[in-house]
Amino acid sequence: MKHRLSILLIWFFGIWSVLILRGLQLQILPSDNLLQASQRQYQRIVKLNSKRGDIFDRNSSQLAISVPAYSLFADPQLIKNPRQISLKLSKILPYSQKNIYKKLTKKNSRFVWIERLLAEDAKNKIAAWDVRGLGFKDEYKRVYPNKNLLSHVIGFTGENGRGLEGLEARYDSYLRADQKEMNLPKDARGRFLVEDGWLFMQERDGEDIYLTIDADLQYVVEQELKKAIDFHNADAAWAVVLDPKTSEVLAISSQPDFDLNKPTAAPLNSRHNRVLTDVYEPGSTMKTIFMASALKEGVIEPNTMVDTSEGKIELNGKVISESDDNHRYKRLSATEILAYSSNVGLAKLALKMDDQQIYDTITDFGFGEKVGFDILGESRGLVTRPPWRDHLKANISFGHGIAVTALQVANAYAVIANGGVLNRPYIVRQRRGMDGLVQVNSTHALRRVLTTKDAEKLKMMLISATGDHGTGRRARVRGFPVAGKTGTAQKVDLVNHGYVKDQYISSFVGFLPANAPEFLIYVVIDNPKRNGYYAADTAAPVFSRIAQYAVNSRGIAPVLISESDIVKTIEAEKEIAEKLDENIIPKMEGWSMREVVRFLQNKDIDATIKGRKGRVVRTTPSEGQEWPEDKKLKIYME
Repeated sequence: MKHRLSILLIWFFGIWSVLILRGLQLQILPSDNLLQASQRQYQRIVKLNSKRGDIFDRNSSQLAISVPAYSLFADPQLIKNPRQISLKLSKILPYSQKNIYKKLTKKNSRFVWIERLLAEDAKNKIAAWDVRGLGFKDEYKRVYPNKNLLSHVIGFTGENGRGLEGLEARYDSYLRADQKEMNLPKDARGRFLVEDGWLFMQERDGEDIYLTIDADLQYVVEQELKKAIDFHNADAAWAVVLDPKTSEVLAISSQPDFDLNKPTAAPLNSRHNRVLTDVYEPGSTMKTIFMASALKEGVIEPNTMVDTSEGKIELNGKVISESDDNHRYKRLSATEILAYSSNVGLAKLALKMDDQQIYDTITDFGFGEKVGFDILGESRGLVTRPPWRDHLKANISFGHGIAVTALQVANAYAVIANGGVLNRPYIVRQRRGMDGLVQVNSTHALRRVLTTKDAEKLKMMLISATGDHGTGRRARVRGFPVAGKTGTAQKVDLVNHGYVKDQYISSFVGFLPANAPEFLIYVVIDNPKRNGYYAADTAAPVFSRIAQYAVNSRGIAPVLISESDIVKTIEAEKEIAEKLDENIIPKMEGWSMREVVRFLQNKDIDATIKGRKGRVVRTTPSEGQEWPEDKKLKIYME
């Protein structure tokens, strides 16, 4: 008996010793597991968004900001009269009484969100009721003060504060920083310990982003595109403005657009950025790239004469003709082929070149690949690999049989404007955090595409395209020489293949001042149905108005002082080209007397001028022929 009693005492003593030691451990020694258990019992963790960084243009104008807002939550266990409260809330919030009542009577729940990101006036009305069980939390609401401005680029956020489209999505991790946790303390019975219905927390802001965009120029571009859509009854229009020296994006717009503050109210087809996503046949703007290839390979010089077969040739059983039946040219110089936008002239040049040479030049200019832009959704376009049949090669030479994006076209022409280098376009200039500058983006050269000399020759040829007889004459800007090219292409029928009858993509791309380019502008009008469809009548005038504002806003001093000076500058450039081949009589048709005299100056030419007014109508010998040994030339004017 004593033996059993001793064992029982030892057993009880052992148990009490373990309990005492465990108690000392719990009281004295720290334990992560116990801390977590305590927090689970007395706290509720709710995830909230930190203050999102702002987005600014290059001049620090606000494009996207975060403003204080108030999120309403409830503890269903503390709501005494949920039916009455849900009725009152339904008159302020965009929800039915039934929907709110369901939240307020949620079983076994001590926390439910009623509405996120309330405006201050709504919050004040609800707070004035002083209802136990309702509380507010300070958060931030994304606001776009300029509504539609730059909508396709900026994008927007969802209710949870995460970026869904555009820059908001691409740079979401930088803009929103880290999501913070807020501890809601509870008492022993599991009720939230909320002081006066308010909950506060300290948060770290996201990074601010500064763009290369000029908001004022952006506004002008958008307005001009909207006017063009209305005037021509077009389906859409888009444009991009680059600094040709760096490929910084100064403006980029796709119309129709949408209000960033109400993105879900906009139809989906108005929310994609056509400058990046849409691929299409560019038409005659591609002719410049072919000219570049011909120059690189030594096939032509600006004044090389080409037999254009009176505007019609046959290849592989298919006829290639000029876009205008009245354009039945016999011989044109390479510069004139570009200025008059001759399909046959380009086709003839293409046939003199190797497929791979052409393909290499096209891809060197950035076609058929993504340019690495810092916005999501960029398309790569489509360039068919060689070998090509002659008919396809001819089609590609004047912008059919190849698919491009607007950004690719603009960046390719920047190569010509800046002296031959392909740069990567970019739109984010820098990021700044709470501690200062985080990252700066700068010019990134991808490769040299042209020699400086060839780029200058192309620049001169493009100036001629905006001359009196060029297709781009309506793109001129008073006081400034413009280099550029029109493009009018039939729209591809994606359903039945081939082309859609009487539907066109009309465009103009150019840069100015041509002698020292500051702006490169590409304008596209999709399916103009009224007041003309050729690019000369649709896109070129829009380019001119945007360009005029651009040079004026930057305070660039005019290079020219009158419209006649523009002609003189163009003809002076033409004269440079003519000097490249002194043995060929230039095309003088349309020249004024002043231009004829300037050409004859300091030349050993025995010229006889018939008539003293008007413009040159023909010469004997005619243009394109070799000079006779006696250098005699008759010039007829009327």
